[in-house]
Amino acid sequence: MSMLCLLRKVLLSSGVSMLDGWAMGSHIRTAQVSGGSEKPHGTRGGGQLLYTCRCLQAEVFSDLLVVTWMGEVKDAVTCEKKKIKKKKKKKKKKKKKKKKKKKKKKKKKKKKCLTRQRGVLLLLLLPYLREPHEFADVVGQEYHVAVRCYHGDEALHRLQVQTVHLSVVITITITIVITIALTAAAAAAAWRET
Repeated sequence: MSMLCLLRKVLLSSGVSMLDGWAMGSHIRTAQVSGGSEKPHGTRGGGQLLYTCRCLQAEVFSDLLVVTWMGEVKDAVTCEKKKIKKKKKKKKKKKKKKKKKKKKKKKKKKKKCLTRQRGVLLLLLLPYLREPHEFADVVGQEYHVAVRCYHGDEALHRLQVQTVHLSVVITITITIVITIALTAAAAAAAWRET
C-alpha cells in the first residue's frame, strides 16, 4: 500500500473530507471531495461546483505536498433559490401594494440559505513535482478549483478550514503501521508454534 493510499484511509476514517488533485502549473485540475464512497473524477457540471480558493498553508510531507485551502462557491444554485425564482414570476402579476411583503419574504429566505453554511476541511495531496522552494509562491495565491460534491448538498456557500496539524496525521499513520507490523509478527509466531 502506498503512503498516499494509507494517508487517504487515515483521513477518511477520522471523518475528514479530503480534496485531492494534481498541480498543473499555477492551477489545480481534476479535484474532488471524497466522502464515504469513492467516485471517479469528472468534468464540470452535474453536481460539480466551482470554488475560488486561497491557499492558507503548504507543507512538504515525504513526496507529497499537503496544502490547506479556504474558498467560496462561485456558481452554486440551491433548491431554495429555485423556489424563490418561481414565486417571483407568480407574484409579478399581483398588485404593487404587495411588493413590500415580497421583500420581507425574500430576506427571510436569504437568511435560511446563509444558515446552511458549514465548515469543511480540504487537504490537497499533490505529487511532489517541483523543488520545495518553488512552492513558496503558492501560499496566499487564489486558484479556481472544480469540486464534485457527493454529500447530497446542492451548494456549499462557504468553506471554513479546520486546521489539522501534520504531526497528528504522521503520528496516526505511524501508529497504524506499527500495529499492523505487531499483529503480523504475532500471527507468524502463532503459526510457527502450531
